[in-house]
Amino acid sequence: MSYIHYCPSCGTEMKAHKLICPKCGKCCELFEMGIDTEEKPQKPKTDHKTIVTQTGAILDAAQIERNLQWTKYRTRSAQGFAAEDANAFNERLRGMKVEQVGRSNTLNGADRITNGQWIQTKYYQTAKGSVDAAFEGAGGNYKYVDNNGGPQILEVPKDQYEDAIRRLEERIEHGDMKNVGIDDPQKAKDIIKKGDYTYKQAKNIAKAGNIDSLLFDIKTGSVIALGTMGISFTINLGITLIFNKKNGLSFSDAVKMSLLAGLQSGCITLGSHVAYMQLIRTSVGRKFAALTTKGAKYAVDNIWKTDFGKKVITKLAKSLIKKNVTGAAAKNVLIKNIRTDVITQTILFVITSIPDTVSLIKGKVSNQQYIKNLCVGGATATGATIGMWLGGIATSNQGGWGIPIGGLVGGFVFEQGAQWVGNQLHEDDAIKMSRLVLLAKIRLSNEYLLQSQEEFDYVDANLVHYKVIDPEFLVAMYAVGGPEGDDFKRVDYACARMEYYFEKAIRKRKTVIVSKAEGLIDSCITELSEEIEQMSLDENDLD
Repeated sequence: MSYIHYCPSCGTEMKAHKLICPKCGKCCELFEMGIDTEEKPQKPKTDHKTIVTQTGAILDAAQIERNLQWTKYRTRSAQGFAAEDANAFNERLRGMKVEQVGRSNTLNGADRITNGQWIQTKYYQTAKGSVDAAFEGAGGNYKYVDNNGGPQILEVPKDQYEDAIRRLEERIEHGDMKNVGIDDPQKAKDIIKKGDYTYKQAKNIAKAGNIDSLLFDIKTGSVIALGTMGISFTINLGITLIFNKKNGLSFSDAVKMSLLAGLQSGCITLGSHVAYMQLIRTSVGRKFAALTTKGAKYAVDNIWKTDFGKKVITKLAKSLIKKNVTGAAAKNVLIKNIRTDVITQTILFVITSIPDTVSLIKGKVSNQQYIKNLCVGGATATGATIGMWLGGIATSNQGGWGIPIGGLVGGFVFEQGAQWVGNQLHEDDAIKMSRLVLLAKIRLSNEYLLQSQEEFDYVDANLVHYKVIDPEFLVAMYAVGGPEGDDFKRVDYACARMEYYFEKAIRKRKTVIVSKAEGLIDSCITELSEEIEQMSLDENDLD
């Protein structure tokens, strides 16, 4: 038979093993003791890692759209586009100024301009095919001319370099480069550029699920991940130092903790980037991207209908790609960035919710807490995106430096708002467990007969110093309750965790040493027994 009782505060029916009212959230025993449970225990501090990683995802999306031609990785010339992206990225890592101008699709224009040098990338299966693709047919002229009327540099696969030079020498000997002023075959080695990747590697980069594409994604994602790590480190160190006295941390400890937090944020950003880039190379990812693009286009087209909307879109597009664009070009920039941002945020949302999902499966969080965490995470992503847009619009004429700041501020505001709304609907599991911890303290105080405020303070100081009641313990405490949510087991678990520190408190009391007064005690007992015996004899005499 399942026994029930009622909450003394609101009258809600409760099962026998429950102490926390599911309706009002008060602890029944604390309420009956007259302890005010309206005063909620201190909440855990805001986890800035989520806000930082959401901002990192926004910056990552912008970088992907600026530097990668992933939408062309599924075409017949996929290896060529992948080679352009990969070689250009390596040049950026070397500190070169790279402009990927090939997206303008100008006839016979350069694929990119590196430190002022015009480069055309050709990745075909053979060296002959790579070189001949730069000419107008078998006996035609060299197609790619730079701004000075000379030949553009021809970049070929790394494994075709030597053969490509020989093939170009043959074409020069045949007079196929006289249109650009080249008639000396020895000039071939000055025109041919060895790419950083082979033909096979370029093909692999355009596909999902292989070492070459994974390594490339890790390299491209590392740039943003390092930035995210720096942002996270700075924010966490600043907050830790502000509350340094309260936390009781030394400067070196604060730096170490901030480095770990930054590393964690950077790893999450990197993981979401790699997951995104691998996904969009698959048919499922491309369908998801197409669906997202359609939704983004619908939204942008409607905003574009007003003069104010046109100004907003133009300014935002300018801040995203760091150059002036207008009209349809500005719309396309925003549509693509929205599409990429939505996908990256979705993947990041899935990645960051995995720990909560695992905790739910293991019974470490309640269903309500799980849903609340997901809602707060979604709100943070939305706020970061909106903040990014506002920051980009406000600083469009200054290079868009407000994008990361707007993302951080927007993410923080929306996270706090979502937390507040969530708290009105469902109190955190940690707060409920804190009430049971308070009940466990009262029980232990009674069992160990704590006699003064000094003893209470001593116990509390030890619990704080040794971090006995930390977030991990509260999670474990919730899980101890099992599927039924047995609050009595949770209280027993808390008692077992804290009992040592109550014993430690009573060991500090002064001790009466009896062994040194054994003779005195013996004589007192003897005298007392003689007095009792005499009293007994006197009573008999009276009788």
